[in-house]
Amino acid sequence: MEVALPAGAQLAHRLPGRFRLRFQSGAAAEGWALALRVADHPDVTCVRWGGASRSLAVEHHPSVPAERIVAESLRAAVPHAPMPPRVPVRPLVRAVLLALVPGFVQFGLTLVGGLIASSTVPRIGGVSGARLPAGRPGGSPARR
Repeated sequence: MEVALPAGAQLAHRLPGRFRLRFQSGAAAEGWALALRVADHPDVTCVRWGGASRSLAVEHHPSVPAERIVAESLRAAVPHAPMPPRVPVRPLVRAVLLALVPGFVQFGLTLVGGLIASSTVPRIGGVSGARLPAGRPGGSPARR
């Protein structure tokens, strides 16, 4: 790309009709502002800003060069929209896992209890109770 990119931005990839810019950790606010400007461009069909990855993916009409879209977007006025809050992932994952622990504990106890109960089937004459022949009581087959 021959157009000067915002500070901290670099071109990750470019295909006909699509390009992606990645921003360094300190340049996330500039990336969000550029995403808002690019979204207002008439030749752009889709803009995706990834706050966690600091990545701006842009889909546009293939006949329009990406350089023109970036250059015109950088000259455009900055829309006034606050940057979306960054959701901390680790506390969220920790909270979800802690919420699931009681269910896993209950499942584990039920499973262990079921295994213990199934292993204590009374045995009669070396044959488990589930395999007793349907004949005379005590498990011995009927004789003729």
